[in-house]
Amino acid sequence: MSMFFKAGIGVLCMLALQSCDWISIKKPTVKAGYVYEDIIDYTVVDAYPLFAECQGLADNTARDSCFENTFKAKVELSLKEEQFIATAVFTDTVYAKILVDTSGKFSVEALEMTETTAKALPQFDSIFRADINNMPLLLQSATKRGIPVNSRFKLPIVIRVKI
Repeated sequence: MSMFFKAGIGVLCMLALQSCDWISIKKPTVKAGYVYEDIIDYTVVDAYPLFAECQGLADNTARDSCFENTFKAKVELSLKEEQFIATAVFTDTVYAKILVDTSGKFSVEALEMTETTAKALPQFDSIFRADINNMPLLLQSATKRGIPVNSRFKLPIVIRVKI
């Protein structure tokens, strides 16, 4: 009986050693130079959209910063060129939700402004939307894993109306 007991233990040990593959951690699959992972964060892009002014920068961080600064400067310049007529003196912040599509075209998805701003600057909405729609096309839209994707930005615009 002890012989059968020892043989049974030996068989169980062999089976236990064979089942280690069930416990091992799965590694990402590599196929044609790409690594496919199980979880993809779709809320973050790999590279921001690209203005012509930012084309020569090799580092992604520098290009992203260049995009942000160039976009802010273009919006500020276009708004300074406009002649707004306000009905009151105030300071407020308007939040613009901007969409950059895969072709590199800008559009305004929404403008969040207080009722005071909407009444004091009734033409702001239409002028701002026209300025964003006339923004020059980008060289490249945002990318995720090398694929062009839509990107959205929330841009705060501080409005100061003085006498």
